[in-house]
Amino acid sequence: MTTTAATPAAPEAPPLSTAGRILNIFFAPSQTFLDLKRKTTWTSWVAPWLVIVAMSLGYAAVVAKKVGFELGITQAITYGFSLLVLVGAVLVGGLLMATFNFGAGAEVSFKTALAIVMYSSLLGAVGDALAMVSLLAGADPERFFIQNPVATNPAYFMNPADSPALYALAASFDVLSIWKWALYAIGFSCVSKMRKGTTITVAFAWFLLITLIRVGFAALIY
Repeated sequence: MTTTAATPAAPEAPPLSTAGRILNIFFAPSQTFLDLKRKTTWTSWVAPWLVIVAMSLGYAAVVAKKVGFELGITQAITYGFSLLVLVGAVLVGGLLMATFNFGAGAEVSFKTALAIVMYSSLLGAVGDALAMVSLLAGADPERFFIQNPVATNPAYFMNPADSPALYALAASFDVLSIWKWALYAIGFSCVSKMRKGTTITVAFAWFLLITLIRVGFAALIY
């Protein structure tokens, strides 16, 4: 009579530090999200948000020095952008959580959904960094457009006055924005039992719907 030795369980990966979570979101995002699955608290979103705050304030300071603000409201929005990111993360996190929980039985908590969205939103800090580098490297202030400062989408090469709706459509297909929505999908797949294909399909369905709403709004207003 022969016996088969039990296969030893794979060792559990050590927990990530906060810095490790932030760095891995750019190079190995699944590791960050799996670590959030292991442990998420109500303050897990704070660290990435503070990075976004720092980059946003740095970007505003560089714009103020190199370009200047013609309108006070533009200055206020630029300096307060990180607060808008927080509000947006709450809304998107709640939207995706509700969609996956009620539509696919994912059972993802709101604190985990918020952490996923906030870590994914670090892609916005990349955009701020690229814009700062561009200005500090000598980009022409006269051609600088604060709402779309770097060539990460086709709208960068367009004049928004020619066709606001078309400009809004082109601006929506931004490399960093698409990457961010892909991270949403990866994140929800990692913390639940849903297949990645399902989360990608749902996430980008919302992305396309939001894009259509944005384009329609631009067409009506301008």
